[in-house]
Amino acid sequence: MKKKANRVETTEVGKRKQAEEKYRDLFDNSSDFLFTMDLKGNFTNVNKAAEINTGYTRNEIIGMSFKDYTERKNHPDLVTAFSTVYRTGAQLKDYAFDVIIKDKKKKHFEINLSLLKKDDKIIGFKGSARDVTLRKQAIEALHQSEEKFRAISTSAQDAIIMINNDGLITFWNPSAEEMFQYTKKEVQGKDLHALLTQEIYHEAFQEGFRKFKSTGKGTAIDQTLELTAKRKDGTEFPIALSLSAVKLEGKWNAIGIVRDITLQKQLEITLRDQSDELKGRNEELDAYAQTVAHDLKNPLGLVIGYSDLIITDYDELSENETKTYIGEINDAGKKMQNIIDNLLLFASLRKEEIKPNVLDMGDIVGETIKRLKPMIKEKNATITIPDKWPRVVGYAAWVEEIWINYLSNALKYGGESPRIELGSDTGKSKNILEGFARFRVRDFGSGIDLKEKKHLFKSFERFDAGTAKGHGLGLSIVKRIVEKLGGEVDVISEAGKGSTFYFTLPT
Repeated sequence: MKKKANRVETTEVGKRKQAEEKYRDLFDNSSDFLFTMDLKGNFTNVNKAAEINTGYTRNEIIGMSFKDYTERKNHPDLVTAFSTVYRTGAQLKDYAFDVIIKDKKKKHFEINLSLLKKDDKIIGFKGSARDVTLRKQAIEALHQSEEKFRAISTSAQDAIIMINNDGLITFWNPSAEEMFQYTKKEVQGKDLHALLTQEIYHEAFQEGFRKFKSTGKGTAIDQTLELTAKRKDGTEFPIALSLSAVKLEGKWNAIGIVRDITLQKQLEITLRDQSDELKGRNEELDAYAQTVAHDLKNPLGLVIGYSDLIITDYDELSENETKTYIGEINDAGKKMQNIIDNLLLFASLRKEEIKPNVLDMGDIVGETIKRLKPMIKEKNATITIPDKWPRVVGYAAWVEEIWINYLSNALKYGGESPRIELGSDTGKSKNILEGFARFRVRDFGSGIDLKEKKHLFKSFERFDAGTAKGHGLGLSIVKRIVEKLGGEVDVISEAGKGSTFYFTLPT
C-alpha cells in the first residue's frame, strides 16, 4: 500500500511544489546577489548573497532605494539606466557602479537589470548584482605591481587567468584550479583556447586573437561574454568571461576573469518554465471563464425570461402554464448549479492536496447512477455494470466526477434510448501498464470523427453544441483529475460506431 500511495503522490501539485522549491533553492543559494525592485527602485526581495555582499540583513535591504547605498554623484546615471530599461524593455547588462555597504566601505558592482512583469503588466525590475571589486583591484594592481596582482588574485573566488602574446597560459589562480580541475603546473604554457573551450569556438578565437596581439583590442576585450567551457574530465559548463588587455614588456597580454554561472542558468530555466506554466494557466483560466460565462448565459436567460412572464402575466396564466414555467426555471437552476459545481471542482484541482485511499469502485459507480437517475430515466437508457471491479488507489470524490462526466456524455451523445456499457481491465488481462487498472464507458451513438478527436480533453472543448444539452467543461476536468491521481485518459471512437472513453488509476 505504501508503494501504491507513493506513485499517486507524484501529482501536479507535488511537481509544482518541487519546481517552486527548486527555484527558491537556486535563488537563495546563488553566489550572485539576486533581487527584485518596484518601479521606484526599492528592493522587494533579495537572496542570501545580498546579505553576504552588503552586510545588511534581508529585512534591512527590503524597502531600501538604490539612492540609500550609492553616492549622490551617481544618482543621475542610475536613474537614466533604470529609465532606459523601463522605456525600451531592453536588458541592462554589466552596468558597473560603486556601492556603499553597511560598514561604510565601498565595493564595485556590476548589475544585470530587466523588467519584472505580471500578466504582461510591468510591476518593477529584476536582476542580479555581482561584486567585481577584486577584479577591479586586480587589474589596477597589475599596472602597479605584479606581486600585488598575484596576492589579490590568489584570494579571489572567481577564476583569474592570464595569457601571453602567444595565447599561452602564464597565470592560473587557485579558483581556476578548482573550477577547471587542472593544477597550475598542468596548464602553465598551454594554449588556453585548445585546453578550455569547445572546438566550435577555436577558429573565432584565433581570428580575434591575431588582431589582439598587435593592437590589444578586440570584440571581446572589456566585455563580459557567456560561453560554454570544459573541465579536465570533459564535462561542459556555462561561464561568464570578462577580458581585459594589459601591455607587459611591450607586448599585449590578456587577463580573463571567469565565473561558473551554472546555478544562474538553472535559475533562468526554472524561471522561464514557471513563466510558461503561469502563462498557460492564465490562458486556461481565460478560456474557462469565457466558457462558464457562455454556458451560464443560456439557463440564466431562461430563468429571467420565464420569471418575467410569471410576474407580468401571472393573473392570465393557467395553472398548467405556471407549473411549466416554474419547471423550466427549476431545470435552468439545476444546470447553473451543475456549472458552478464544476467551477468549484476545477478550483480545487488547482490548489487542493489530497490523500489517496483504496477505493470501492462499486460504491462510487452506484453513487454516480443515483446522481444521474433523472437523466437516465429521461433518456430511457440501458446501462450494463459489471459485478466486480479491480481495487485501485485514488480520491473517491474526484473519481465520482470522472464517472459523472463520462456517463453523462454517453447519455447525451449515445443516441435514442442509449445503450451504455461500463467495465474495467487490469494489466494482467490486457495491454495495460503494470500496476494500473483501466476503466471504460462505452456508448453506441454517432461516435466522434477524427477532426473532433484531436480536440478532445483540451481545455473546455464542446461538440455538437446545437443538439447536446449541458456545458463543455467536463473532459478537460476529467483529464486534470486523472493526471493528478497518476493516471491517463484516452478514447477510441469512429464516426457512426460509438465511442469508448477510458481512464486509468494505480492499483
